[in-house]
Amino acid sequence: METLTFLFTDIEESTMLLRRVGAEVYATILARHHELIRTSLDDFGGVEQATQGDSFFAVFTSPSACVGAAVAMQRAFVVAEWPNDARPLVRMGIHTGEASEASTGLVGYEVHRAARIAAVGYGGQILLSSAAAGLVEDVLAPEVGLRDLGAHRLKDLGHPETIFQLVVEGLDENFPPLRSLDNPDLANNLPASLTPFVGRAAELDEVRELVTTSRLVTLTGSGGSGKTRLALQVAAELLDGTGEGVWFVDLAPISDPDQVPSIVISTLQLRQQPDVSALESLAATLKGQNVLITLDNCEHVIDAVAKMADVIRRSCPRVTLVATSREPLGVDGERVYRVRSLSLPAHVVESVDDLAGSDAVELFVARTRAHDSTFELDDAAAPLVASICQRLDGIPLAIELAASRLSSMSLVDLHDRLDQRFRLLTGGSRNALPRQQTLGAMVAWSYDLLSEPEREALRRLSVFVGGFDLQAAESVCATETLEAFDVADLLSSLVNKSLVGAERLSTALRYRLLETIRQYAADQLLQSDGEAEALLARRRHAMYFLELCEIAAPELIGPNQAAWLRRLDVEWDNVLAAFTLFSADEEEREKLLRLGVALHSYFASRAIQTILPLMIRALDDTDIPAGLRSAALNTVGFVLVLTGFGERPGQVSYDLLREALRLAQELDDASLELEVRISLILTTAYLDLGEEWHEHGARAVQIARASGNARDIGRALLISTYGDRDDMMGQRAIHTEALRLLRQVGDLQWVCNALVFLSISSGLGAGDPGEARSLSEEAMAIAEQLESSWHSRLLWANHGVTLYLLGEVDDAEEFSRRALLTSRRIGIQMSTTAWMIFVLACCATSRGDFVRGAQLTGAHDALTANLSETGQGYWSALEIEMRENNRAALREALGEAEYERLLAIGRELSVDRLVDYALGRVAV
Repeated sequence: METLTFLFTDIEESTMLLRRVGAEVYATILARHHELIRTSLDDFGGVEQATQGDSFFAVFTSPSACVGAAVAMQRAFVVAEWPNDARPLVRMGIHTGEASEASTGLVGYEVHRAARIAAVGYGGQILLSSAAAGLVEDVLAPEVGLRDLGAHRLKDLGHPETIFQLVVEGLDENFPPLRSLDNPDLANNLPASLTPFVGRAAELDEVRELVTTSRLVTLTGSGGSGKTRLALQVAAELLDGTGEGVWFVDLAPISDPDQVPSIVISTLQLRQQPDVSALESLAATLKGQNVLITLDNCEHVIDAVAKMADVIRRSCPRVTLVATSREPLGVDGERVYRVRSLSLPAHVVESVDDLAGSDAVELFVARTRAHDSTFELDDAAAPLVASICQRLDGIPLAIELAASRLSSMSLVDLHDRLDQRFRLLTGGSRNALPRQQTLGAMVAWSYDLLSEPEREALRRLSVFVGGFDLQAAESVCATETLEAFDVADLLSSLVNKSLVGAERLSTALRYRLLETIRQYAADQLLQSDGEAEALLARRRHAMYFLELCEIAAPELIGPNQAAWLRRLDVEWDNVLAAFTLFSADEEEREKLLRLGVALHSYFASRAIQTILPLMIRALDDTDIPAGLRSAALNTVGFVLVLTGFGERPGQVSYDLLREALRLAQELDDASLELEVRISLILTTAYLDLGEEWHEHGARAVQIARASGNARDIGRALLISTYGDRDDMMGQRAIHTEALRLLRQVGDLQWVCNALVFLSISSGLGAGDPGEARSLSEEAMAIAEQLESSWHSRLLWANHGVTLYLLGEVDDAEEFSRRALLTSRRIGIQMSTTAWMIFVLACCATSRGDFVRGAQLTGAHDALTANLSETGQGYWSALEIEMRENNRAALREALGEAEYERLLAIGRELSVDRLVDYALGRVAV
């Protein structure tokens, strides 16, 4: 192994450049580009490794020489003369790491890191990894500096990499936010991987081609074959910000096929549309979207997934689905890709050179070095490594399990014992073991090599879904034969043997079982311990998370709520499993409702709908204590009206909340009555029951003031003005007092709400957009801190109009487009979409794009034709003036006849085409 510095360069948006200048001119530009790069490589001792199209890959023995070459290249691009003044904008990534020389060239994971770093940058930008930056920071020329851009997740899905930008005097230094997976403009929920993606370049290209040309692709293969990792990598590489994002939906945690559409809605943070089923709502929301959705682990709910995929394929022409399953879905139009094993070395291997090009060997070596950094692949080891990879059929998980054994045995011992075990299974024939049994044999061998305490712990850990921490593991694993304080050591041993994965998150360590291992351990739990013990383990798991959520409940309304929201985000799959277990037993309905009530504030922040049917069914039990019943009715009613879930959400919510109020009053529970009345204010406003709405508001304030509780008073004051637009100045004082009280107790969700209300009454309502801007910026910062996308997307819309009123048209357009894009993605109500179209129409007019402004204005007229005055969104005299000024400017610029003609064109646009037009994706 040798430490080298790698430089990767390519032209940003080269396809657009080709279209702009034509093939002949582009060829001249490309030739000049190549010439300048090669001149700098020669001057600084760089060695060209590969060139493909507009990209270069080169290596240097000196990091400072690599930086010098990159600076020289960028300067040369700036001063050179280019045909048609079409200077190519070249982005560059620099990384220092280890690589080995093989007959096919440099190999090793670090080799590709520079390309990953360059991919998140922009033309003219030079980016460095922390490893490279640390080596050059003290030897840079006086006119060259480093700017820390923070930690970013690259598209290899690994842990965040701290990226530095080279700042060079005389060159551009201001660029947009990096195109990393953390960039909010690249909508995604792709999970981080505990290990880097190794090899499979051909498979990546093949699956990418299928996904870009087909709308339903299923990756099939046995467990452990790498279907999920391949699908995730393809999704990451296709994330470019041009659509509504790429999304990963793990179906392993669910057992009820009917939950499949609801899980997709919840994972994508979509809004459940009223009066239709979850599947119909999903299809309606995705109809106009350009998204890629990966559905992972489909085999146990394959019929439900097939039905959903067929509906989406037929009704959502721009949605692409990638499924991973052990068998195809069997849907018309499905393209099936059978994930093959990793490429193997030649059958006769005598030296390291004979291993070149084998992905299986590359993976084995990478994982071995993770356990033993001193491992060297030499000519003596090469035949043994080749034999191990061949015996394991190139199955990724089997190779990883084998590599982990080198922490406790030699390579010779591993090879010989593996060979002996497989000979025993096949009766001596080296070719008799079916490929699909290879992984099972490897997992079973790994399990058999464990001590009995390790096996017992692994079996009980199988009840976790989506990961766990040490405290949770201790709670579930501790038994009469296994003490809690031994669990940490057992976990550490299982991690070393690659049967459990471990990832450090901030100050905590989180563990996870791969799905194949989890399923095997779950089978062993049932076979070894019996059905009663398996059920007991699942109940211990469910009770642990019920207790955790009840501990979280008071924290979710106080100053620590951001940390607790994030903790529950991480544990959501386990919490959902607890809901599922409790719902399966009629005797556990009370626990299910306790769990739902404890998560009331969490549901409000995340707009979670999936548990509502479970809670509604549990409420059929007439033996539920009245206090719990009232609180549960309140939670269900509140989330129903907040998210618009199910059929007639407003009326259903109203009926549930009226029952909750009756019970609270019978119990003479003032605190519970207050909570129910706050929910009823939202519901009666939703149903436009003005008189009742005022009654609940007045009573809520009365109860809250009698309690003397600052949080209760602040919330009651704030919500009592909900939807009232008649007395902005009077509301200003109420909102100010509410904000003061809520700040005092540190309830950030409600502080965020108060800032929004105050930005309207004290800012826009009072004719002071500067004040509105200050308040909305603080609210957006809080929403980001809480990671509440539910708040953020509404705040972006409000902020867009505020910036427009301040004359900052470009920023107003950016926020309004972001809000519109997110609103289309989640399926938010039409009034919100109409409002953002209105702001974008005003922005277009202000920029002098009168045609666009008039067409968007006409579209806004059509969208609001059936909305109430409240739904049209004019909260202040400033906004009404903004509307009139926009129309007057359009009439003056276009003339009455042309103005009316363009309005008519806008009115005829379908909603999907209108949104695409407003986002700049299509012309009219």
